[in-house]
Amino acid sequence: MKKALIGVFILFIVCTPLLAAEKEVKVPFVTSGLGSNVYSVGLTLEALTAELHPWLRISTAEGPGCDGCFYGALTDPQKWANRIFCVGTNSPKLASRGLQPYDKQYPDPMKHVKILTNYNSMFGFLVTLNPKIKTEKDLDGKTVALGRIAQGAWGLMPTIVLKNFAPDVKVKLDYLDPNSAMQAMIDGRADAAVAWILLSPDFKTQNLTPSLVELVASKRKFYWVGYSEQLRAKAEQMGWTDVLDAHEIPPGVLPGNMPDKMYITWQGGTLAAMETFPENIAYEFVKFLIANHAELVKRNDQTRSIFESAANMVAFLTPEDLHPGALKAYREAGLIK
Repeated sequence: MKKALIGVFILFIVCTPLLAAEKEVKVPFVTSGLGSNVYSVGLTLEALTAELHPWLRISTAEGPGCDGCFYGALTDPQKWANRIFCVGTNSPKLASRGLQPYDKQYPDPMKHVKILTNYNSMFGFLVTLNPKIKTEKDLDGKTVALGRIAQGAWGLMPTIVLKNFAPDVKVKLDYLDPNSAMQAMIDGRADAAVAWILLSPDFKTQNLTPSLVELVASKRKFYWVGYSEQLRAKAEQMGWTDVLDAHEIPPGVLPGNMPDKMYITWQGGTLAAMETFPENIAYEFVKFLIANHAELVKRNDQTRSIFESAANMVAFLTPEDLHPGALKAYREAGLIK
C-alpha cells in the first residue's frame, strides 16, 4: 500500500508540469512596411507576449498597409481568417464608396471584419506660415504641398477634402511626401502643407510626427488651418460627414498657433480580425493589452496616443464594431457597457 501511494505521488509530480503547461498559439499579425508605426507596434507586441503571456505568441509580418490588409480581408476572407491585421478608420468609408484604393463599392464592409482595439490616433489637415490663411477658403489660388496620393492621411484625405467639400476653392496640389511637403512650405515653394499630430482622443497625450518635428525645429511661426462652417455643411449635404470626421480641437492643445475654435479631421488606426477569428484568442489578446498597456507605452513611445490610457483603446467605438472576444474583455474591465 505504501509503495502504491509513493508511486501515485511520483506520477503526480512528474505529470503536473505537463498538465499545467499550455500549448503556445502563434497568431500572425500582418501590418504595413518596415519602419511604419503599426509594424513597430507589432514588434513590441511580439516581444511582450513572448515575455509576459504563458501561451499567446504574436508573429509580426510586413504587409500591404492597412488599406491593403482591409482589401485582402474583403476579397479573400478565408486567407485572413486567423490573422490580426490593421485597418484604418477611414478604410471602410472609402471601401463603401469605391474610392481609391478600392476597385469598387463594398456595401457594409465591416460586416465580417471586427475591431480588437485602436492602436493609433491622429488629428490633422494643413499648416501654414501665413497668418491670413485660417480655413480652406483662404487657399484660393494657393499651392498646397501634400504626401503621395496613395498615402491615405497625407495625400488622399486632404485631396478628398479640398476637391469634394470645397469645389469653389481653386488650389494647386503638389504630391511629394510628408517631410518634403513640409520643407516645401518652409522654403516658400508652397503656401500650406499637410500636417498630422499623434494626439489621444481625450487630447491629453501627443507626439509630433516627423514632419511636425521638422517644422518646430525650423523655429518658424506657424498656424493651423481648419475647416470652415461651409465646408462642414457641404460634407453633411453630400452624406460624407463620416469621411470628413471633423472634431473641434480645444484652444492651445496643438503646437504652433491655432484659432479659438478649430475643426480638423481625426483618423485612427485599429487592429482587427475576421468575425470568424477564434473568440478565446481575441479575448486573451485584448485582455493582455488592457493589463499591459502601460508597459507597451514604456517600450514604444509611438503607442502613447492610445495606450497611455486603456480607455482610449475603445474611443469612438461601439459594441457593434468589436469582435465578441474583445467586447467580453472590455466589459470585464469596465471600459465599455
